[in-house]
Amino acid sequence: MPAGLVVIQPDLGSAAVLFGIWFGFLLVSGLPPRRVVVALLAFAIAGGFAWSNVLQEYHRERIMGLFYPERDALGVNYSMIQSKIAIGSGGFLGKGYGQGSQTQLGFLTEPATDFAFAALIEEWGLASGVVVLGAFLALIYGILKIGMAAEHNFEKFVCLGTALAFIAQFLLNAGSATGITPVVGVTFPFLSYGGSSLLTSFFLVALINAIQRRS
Repeated sequence: MPAGLVVIQPDLGSAAVLFGIWFGFLLVSGLPPRRVVVALLAFAIAGGFAWSNVLQEYHRERIMGLFYPERDALGVNYSMIQSKIAIGSGGFLGKGYGQGSQTQLGFLTEPATDFAFAALIEEWGLASGVVVLGAFLALIYGILKIGMAAEHNFEKFVCLGTALAFIAQFLLNAGSATGITPVVGVTFPFLSYGGSSLLTSFFLVALINAIQRRS
């Protein structure tokens, strides 16, 4: 229901994050496989309805752009193509701070938010991407470890939901930068510029810290 209401706004990025959280909980819920299949079929039907009646034309074009990356290179796929160029030109060690041509000359759209991961790799290289990925995985591991040690189910669910939210954001942001997922405007946790996003991320980490202190 929350994801459906967000899609109607329409905000495909936030809806995708909510779906990622729901899907993660569905996998660990212990439901019989038949019920899981029924839930996925219901989602597929709702998705088909949303495609025809809710999603805007530019949303559909972005999704179709995944299957036809060479289509409309100056339009719907422009951001994705420029992001790939930025990542590829960065090499292993990058071009240096402030030296990224795609980032500094304005070819890469929204380098501080939607494509922060691509901008990072262009200027600091693939090595920086590996470091960020390692730090992110350590964060997720720590959150899940705290959740497993928590005494109450509610605290366990908070930890799991937080981990799933961060994972969904990471996959959608990095996926947008590399052309694996549509460009949906989701920020990279703790890397993308954005007051509300950063504040929410720190709030979630504060909740996890409080749970750890209670355990």
